[in-house]
Amino acid sequence: MLCMLCSRYLFPQIRVLISDILMVIHIIKFFIYIFNAHLFISLSTEYMEPKMRYYLH
Repeated sequence: MLCMLCSRYLFPQIRVLISDILMVIHIIKFFIYIFNAHLFISLSTEYMEPKMRYYLH
């Protein structure tokens, strides 16, 4: 009886919780990826700009 109640009420909650956690993790990964890409682009432009000017002139 208790097991049935557990499986009826607990498992959907756990599934929803796991899916929420996974979604949050995906969002965090996405933000980290965007932040890293932005940082990389800004750093590379910072380092490449003088070289590009040197090569262009």
